[in-house]
Amino acid sequence: MPLVENTNNFNFLKFRKKSDLILTKSNLEKFKRKLVVKGQTKNKILKRKNFSNKKFNYISTFTSGTTGIPKIFKLSNINKYNRAYHSIKYFKFNKSDVFYINTSLRFTISQRIMHTTIILGAKCILNNGFSIFNLKRDVLKNSITRLYCLSNHIARLAYSDISQKNLKSVKALISTSDTLHINIKKRLIKKFNFKVYEIYGTAEVGVVSALLIKNNSEISSVGNILRDTKIKIIDKNHISKIGKITFNSPRVYDNFKKKFFETGDLGYLKNNKLYFVGREKEIIRSNGISVYPKLIENKLKSLPIIKECAVIGIENKFYGEVIAAVLVVNKKIDTEYFYHFCDKNLQKDQRPHLFFFENNLPKNQQEKIVKGVLREKIIKKYKKIFEKFNVSI
Repeated sequence: MPLVENTNNFNFLKFRKKSDLILTKSNLEKFKRKLVVKGQTKNKILKRKNFSNKKFNYISTFTSGTTGIPKIFKLSNINKYNRAYHSIKYFKFNKSDVFYINTSLRFTISQRIMHTTIILGAKCILNNGFSIFNLKRDVLKNSITRLYCLSNHIARLAYSDISQKNLKSVKALISTSDTLHINIKKRLIKKFNFKVYEIYGTAEVGVVSALLIKNNSEISSVGNILRDTKIKIIDKNHISKIGKITFNSPRVYDNFKKKFFETGDLGYLKNNKLYFVGREKEIIRSNGISVYPKLIENKLKSLPIIKECAVIGIENKFYGEVIAAVLVVNKKIDTEYFYHFCDKNLQKDQRPHLFFFENNLPKNQQEKIVKGVLREKIIKKYKKIFEKFNVSI
């Protein structure tokens, strides 16, 4: 459901004969009227059987926050309403709230906030471009109460000179897209008085867990699974208990036929909290062992000198894959410093074989690092190093 004027962008839908509606800017007003349907003012979760008429169902397309590739699945108006209404109940939103979005409306989280605003009759500020200056200005000018921000933007907020007095009207900050590093969570708790939440979910299922960030032992998790959602961790590693995250949710997309939706993410459960480890496709197979890049990245990010980092696997005929850490640092420092740090803080099979330094890392519109692009760049740029390392490229 990208909001664009040029419908040529929907060529990938031309073979889907059952599409009922493609939403563009020109018919957004019609979409608003379709959402406001009989029964939604009763302040309860609505039943899909009340909306069996086909005119309430259509194919929605969203942009993947990880790959940038369109996702196509069917969402009924009742499903969209229930997703928005669930957020209203969980976060205790009300019509006096002023919401703030700084991500494209091609992403489900932004659209859900728009639906929430419409249902409540509240106000929403759209700003498709984040900066600390804009945030301070917009909060002051519009008395914003609910901030939805990408995790990268929140990291910038945590380390900025902005203070509680600049965000007096804010009641809650909600982090979306990627997980926050534990150091950032601790800075946010210390710096601000309002509530800070981290939510986890997918476009296909919606939000499935939420964490009210507090300085306790559960701060590194992504929170409790929502009450009406069931989770299974399948194909677990018998040692680490890490496996594939799957969910059964009443808010899964309408044409989903299976019982549990496979997210493509990896994680584990501990004390009824979900811990996110990374994407399944990003696992590095080195020396016959599964290595989880996220665990290495989290450890490296604990170093103040590191601004950003990404751990990737590079094909190698001896190791299977070598572990390469790509760093963006605040100042130049000898590589041996990082080897020594990893020797002390990581298990032997987790330690990077190689370190590379870049000025920045390639990102998509949700500011997630695009590791496929990064891998190609590193292989091309450091070809001679890999040749010495007996890497197959």
